[in-house]
Amino acid sequence: MAGRPLSVLYNDIAWQLLPLELEFGSGRTCWRRLGRWQQAGVFDQLHCVLLAELNAAGELDWKTGSKHHLICGGRGTPIKVITTAANVNEVTQTLALVDGIPPVAGRPGRPRRRPDALLGDKGYDSNSNRAALRKRRILPVISRKGAPNIRGIGKLRYVVEQTFALLHHFKRLAVRWERRPELHDAFISAKVPSTYAGKEQRETTVAPDRHARNQRAPQGRGMRGCGSIRQRGSMGLIYGYDIYLRPRNVARALANLAELAPPTRAVPPLEITLPGGERLVLPFTSHFTSEPVDCSTSSTLALDTSLMFDVDDALREYASTDGPEPGADGRSQIGYIYATIRFESFLHPGYTSVECWAATSTMSRLFARSPNIRKVFTDLAAASGAVCCLFDTGDGGPEQVCWLNGETTQETVSGPRFPDRRALVATWSDPER
Repeated sequence: MAGRPLSVLYNDIAWQLLPLELEFGSGRTCWRRLGRWQQAGVFDQLHCVLLAELNAAGELDWKTGSKHHLICGGRGTPIKVITTAANVNEVTQTLALVDGIPPVAGRPGRPRRRPDALLGDKGYDSNSNRAALRKRRILPVISRKGAPNIRGIGKLRYVVEQTFALLHHFKRLAVRWERRPELHDAFISAKVPSTYAGKEQRETTVAPDRHARNQRAPQGRGMRGCGSIRQRGSMGLIYGYDIYLRPRNVARALANLAELAPPTRAVPPLEITLPGGERLVLPFTSHFTSEPVDCSTSSTLALDTSLMFDVDDALREYASTDGPEPGADGRSQIGYIYATIRFESFLHPGYTSVECWAATSTMSRLFARSPNIRKVFTDLAAASGAVCCLFDTGDGGPEQVCWLNGETTQETVSGPRFPDRRALVATWSDPER
């Protein structure tokens, strides 16, 4: 049945020229049925079935992807496609694409429909979208306007360019002819399943049509390129430790954090200028680059870190499957760990927060299970003169209080002592003292 509209798509012919010898019926009949199938969700259901089969076979790679407005898997498997007007800003479609990912079954457990992280270029620079993505427990890795591009992001987008090349192989998709948007979307939906086979046949041989997918150039009527999506782990967990301290102790905290870095990490040093004018050199990167960062006019500082921890049972199990082997000194390197320094924290603008959170779901579980990781961040809070250290699951659940006013503790926010965050902050001393 689907061969009728696909014949129009593949042969690039008008509906009235559809040959009657194919016994598909008249072109008008096929045109009318295509609209009915799209309204009934036939192609979307087929898409979900094929995604489930690929996921069950382990062929759906959740590591990288992008948008037409389009999201695809690491092997170029299209997951969601949106068609908009040519003058629609890319940034307005970020959440629509993420929320539009269909539930993908095929493996034990609930169907997956949320990535762990979203990669995008400067066209998707939006603080509100970053906050909305974090609320969905999705890590935003998006280049900022006025800053250098994230190094290496082009390699992740290459798979996306291949997918666009396959999708726009047909003139009817690269240049929109259908006046009715549902018919154009039907062609997209009907073409997406065959893209799976196309990727298998071509692997890595398709040259991208840059005119058809350039972000600044319209593609037909209403199709523009977009950023990349990167997914790892299994459930989209983002766990982390949040340390709250006085602003005058920020340089001290960052110096203590630098002492946890691997001694042989091969990255250029990162020069930081703090809001008060104090300068530091750190063995980390910021947005995956080593360009100097001036925080004098910024409210946040983002660092990409790898840290060393003494091995315990949880770290040993993690190293056997996901991490590097422990060194001869009995320590294990864990990274990336993303550190966000908010010079005016969410809980109290008079305090600065140092938020160290796991980059993957597997690492998040490690954060929750490893007593040595908990001890390192608690000791970091103590050595930095912090007033509080929280273990935060990032999903609105109760935070665990690890360190408070010079003492270790095992309280929880929403517990009997601290019914809410306001009660916790009330125990902190004046930040100016």
